[in-house]
Amino acid sequence: MKSANKLSHRFSIITCVILLFTAFLIPVNANNDSDHLVEGIDYDVVEYFVPFESDDAISVPSSRAWWGWSVRGVSGPYSHSKGIGPYVKGSPGQTIKLDHYVTISYSVTTSTGISVGDVSASIGSTVTQSRGVTLGSSLYVPSTYNGRRVESAELYARAESNQYAYQIYYLEGKVTNGQANVFTGIRYLHYYYYK
Repeated sequence: MKSANKLSHRFSIITCVILLFTAFLIPVNANNDSDHLVEGIDYDVVEYFVPFESDDAISVPSSRAWWGWSVRGVSGPYSHSKGIGPYVKGSPGQTIKLDHYVTISYSVTTSTGISVGDVSASIGSTVTQSRGVTLGSSLYVPSTYNGRRVESAELYARAESNQYAYQIYYLEGKVTNGQANVFTGIRYLHYYYYK
């Protein structure tokens, strides 16, 4: 009887330890430009960055926050990236292009007494809420790349931004945490899949 209780007790401890460790597992979501990648597929990636030439980067709005309202504790910038639009795929001998117009949108945390201009003034850069961009990348799909036979190629675009975190206060009480983005450019990715 004692050995059965000991065995049951050990089983309970092992079960608790396993449950404890699995409670800390965090599911990872792939970015939308790599959802199609299958483990075991052989490929190379070439990427390049096209910076955004801001026409309004010189004039950062001044703060006009209502009395008692303020933006505090600004931290950043942190690099932020998100996929935009569909990808294009081609076979050797084809030219694939991303040349369509896209609108890149970001959310900006504001409050009753704090505007987007107040957030821009606090971080020192013009915050991006929405920006229209015409993509401009093409790729001739070669039959070989890096000395290897190419089966297909894909072309993606990602919007890059500097992300800032901050808090909004009314008098001395924190109202909310906030975040805002400053668009910095487009990163293009060329995937070469091998036979």
